[in-house]
This record gives sequence, structure tokens and C-alpha cells, in this order.
Amino acid sequence: MPMPIVVKRALLKAQGKKRDSPAKIHESIPEPGTLICACRYHGPSDRYIDTTNHVQAVCQACRDWWEQSRTETISGDNAISERRGAVHTILRLAENADPDVEVSSPSRRKRSAPEELPRERKKLCKRTMQLPREILSMILSKAMDLTPRCALDLLLPDWNVCNESNSWLEKLLQLTRIITYTKGNDHEVGSLVVRNDHDHHSDRYLFLPRKSMKEQIMRLNKWCYDEVTKLVFLGSVQVFHLAADKFPNEVENQSFVETWRDIYPIRGSRARDILPFDDEDSESSKRKTPDGETYILELIRHIVIHSPLTLLMVDAHGMVDPVHHHVSEVNLHLLDMAIDLDRSSPLWVSWSQMPRLQSVLLDLRIYSHVFNTEHGCLGKAEILDRAREMASWLQLDLLVLAGLQSYSFATSYDSYTAERIETDDEIDGQPNWIKIFRPALRPGGKIVLVDHLADLVENLPGTFTPETYEFYS
Repeated sequence: MPMPIVVKRALLKAQGKKRDSPAKIHESIPEPGTLICACRYHGPSDRYIDTTNHVQAVCQACRDWWEQSRTETISGDNAISERRGAVHTILRLAENADPDVEVSSPSRRKRSAPEELPRERKKLCKRTMQLPREILSMILSKAMDLTPRCALDLLLPDWNVCNESNSWLEKLLQLTRIITYTKGNDHEVGSLVVRNDHDHHSDRYLFLPRKSMKEQIMRLNKWCYDEVTKLVFLGSVQVFHLAADKFPNEVENQSFVETWRDIYPIRGSRARDILPFDDEDSESSKRKTPDGETYILELIRHIVIHSPLTLLMVDAHGMVDPVHHHVSEVNLHLLDMAIDLDRSSPLWVSWSQMPRLQSVLLDLRIYSHVFNTEHGCLGKAEILDRAREMASWLQLDLLVLAGLQSYSFATSYDSYTAERIETDDEIDGQPNWIKIFRPALRPGGKIVLVDHLADLVENLPGTFTPETYEFYS
């Protein structure tokens, strides 16, 4: 039997604008003139007198009936309230965490015996850990500090693309070009935008999540430490820098002549430890999460691989100390070849082992640099092959490629529309990189090509002012 409408009106009116708990509803007094039910089972405690001296009453049975119809809403509100309470609980636990506990390795952290914990903290621990771990994981994720970072700033810090202090000069000389292509849905034509500057307000799609967590929360227990580590890799962009950070000891041996292709001297230790590469030994061990259950590479969703321009100055003689290492000229030459071969590392990530990637940002400035012309580090055919490999495994939201059309490879997009971009194989005699990498996008995904005509804007001759810019523009 449906509830009488007068009961609903009475109870809604009695609760006011905010929904109170059942206990507060029982104590509520209806406003004057409220319509209510008038059954003969009302007790004296349920009768109220309004300003018109009319008897008004709401029986408990009707209240129970109404509360039962709101079970789902109340349980949802209670779940939210419980999660909020758990967040406060975790934060209170973190404030009381031992600051001397080691966090670099779970096995080295000091643990207090249960009897040594303060009584209040033990109650908080018990209350918190009674929640399902899925909810606790969600709480930890929400409690982590989120700082969106511009993708171009992460990928190209030495180009200062996000430096607005020289934006008018960059626009005058058109030293920076940012081409954004958005893939259409199904058979629809996408969109194309060509710009000579970078605006954070209009380019919000270029912001990627950066998460961090207070160390005190990671010290609560081993499970929190492991879970926070997973959440950082799962929900935060991971930046890898190519660097000459390891001297290959094998270079001193005669056998280096046969094994130099297996040396990755400038790939960077962090990239080698975490990321899989198709040009390395398939049995290479990769880092796992602290609990040893998951490879970190399986968690990563957003990846940035940066190759600093200063890395162009690295060579074999600079890596090998002639005082302490006696290396033959033959081996030094082979080490130089290994370094040049390793400069194309961003493209050789094993995409087949990371199919859940959502954002990929690759620094490929070596391709259009004059250094590549002399040393042959990265060829056109190699990029085409790796683009096909990427398209076989990935459906990305964002793909940023830096340096494919810089310097002498600069091309003009003045006469190009999105429809031509999707059909033409070449632009000004150069590969149409948007069409080549387009299959690696999901519908609505974006390809961003970032290029420079010069590296050091501040060294250009002449003094420019905003007035000069207005004159020339």
C-alpha cells in the first residue's frame, strides 16, 4: 500500500531543507499549518500544538515507513560520511606517526609493539582497518596531494616553452610551433590547430596529474606503504630522463668488441630499472612494487621520456677517465657508437608490455638536430617502424612528440586542413607524422607536435621590446 501523501508532506516538512538522522526526525516539531496523518494510534508524546491550537501528530509507524523508503539514500550518505571520517582518522594517525621510522624500505621500518601504542591511536588503527581495503585505497588516493603539471614543461624544460616572460619574443620570431591534432569519432574528420605560442588557459588538455603523499601516512603500516607506492605510479605521470649515469665496465675488456650493442650507456638507471625496451634482453629484470606482487611498468598510465640537449655533448672520452681506465681506441670508438645508438631510446620502449598507457610524451629532438646528420643516431625508417609498433598496442588520449620538424626539417602548415592531414603522406617533402602516428590514438585523442627553430632565444642579436613587437606585427 503506498504511503499517504499527507504523511510524506508532513515528514518532509518536519525534516526541513536538510535531511536529519532518524533520531533528530523524532524530535522535530512540524511548522504551523503542516498537513499530517491522523490515525488513532498516536500517543501523547507524538502530539504537538501549533500556534492555531490545532492538534498535530506524526505516528512512529509512519516515520518508519518513510525512513524505509529512504534506505538507499541514507546508506549512500552514511558511506560518504564513513569515508570522510576515515580520512580524518588516517590524517590523525599520520600526525602521531613516528618521525624516525625509515621509509626507503618496508623491511627497515621500526614497528612498535601493540602494547606500546597509545590507547587512542590503537582505537583509531582498529577503526580504520575495519574498512574494506578497496575503500581504504580510494581514501588514500583522495588524500594524496594532486598538482597538475604542464606536459611541455615536463618534456622540454630546456626549451622553456612554458616561460611566458619571453612569449612576445617567441611570437615575433615564431621560434616555437605547436601543432595539435584531435582525432574525430568513427568516420568524422578531426580538427587541426597551429600556433606559435603556448597558453595554459586554452591548452588545459596538456596538463597531467602529479601526485605525492606525506611520508607520515606511508609510515602507518606496511600495507599503506605498499598501497601508496602503487597509487603514485598508477595516478601520477612518470618522468624519465636519459642520462650518462653509469660507466660500462665491459668497455675495458677485449670482449667489448662483440657485446657493445648490449650496452645502454645513456639510457638512465631509472628507465632501465622500470621500463621495458624492445632492444634489450627479454630476460632483463624490472622493478616491482614493494610487496613484490606487481611490476611497476604495469601500473604506469602517463609517461614522459626527456632527452636533455646537454646529452649531445656526451661522448666516450667524456665518460671514461683516462687516468683510472685504460681503454683502447677501438673500444672507445665502439662506446661512441653505443652512445649514439642509445639516443633513440624513447622510441624503443616496449609498447606491447604497457598497453594501458593513456599519455605518452617523447623527446625526439635528436632526429632533426644537425648532430643526427653527422652521427646517424635516429633514421626516418626507424621512426616509421616504431610508429607502427605503437599503433599495434596503444590507444592514447595524448601523444606529444618533440623535435620531429625542428631546425632544417621545419615545414609549413599554412595550406593544410585536418582533412588533408589525414590523407596526405608527406608535407613539404617530409613525412606527415600526424598521419603516421594517428592510429595510436583513440577517438578524441590528441597528437601534439612541438618544434623549435633555435635552441637559445636569449642569445639572438638585438634588443627587442614589446613596442618593437607591435611595430613588426
